[in-house]
Amino acid sequence: MYVRMVWGHLRSDRWEEYEKYYRESVFPLNDKVAGLVSRSILRGIDGEDEAVSLSVWNTEEDLAAYETSNLRKQFADDIQRNFATSWSYITGEYWVRTFEIVNVTRT
Repeated sequence: MYVRMVWGHLRSDRWEEYEKYYRESVFPLNDKVAGLVSRSILRGIDGEDEAVSLSVWNTEEDLAAYETSNLRKQFADDIQRNFATSWSYITGEYWVRTFEIVNVTRT
């Protein structure tokens, strides 16, 4: 399995809008994305401006197909269109990384 992480900073006064966007526009489409196991957004507790979008994928091929899909492009375009004028999603460092899950334990 594979994980895609998008990390960056949000303006803390825009977190609710960002969360609403995911809840209303992104999460409802999860079952339509081949190979997607789960998707979460994480809010930093050491500073409200830190955010992570985390998705878990069955295969590297599923993840690669999503990254080049029209759906992912639509999400990126929506964020730019809806938030770019009054909100900067990227404030300082920003990254997107992919990880392979090599060991899982359950308690």
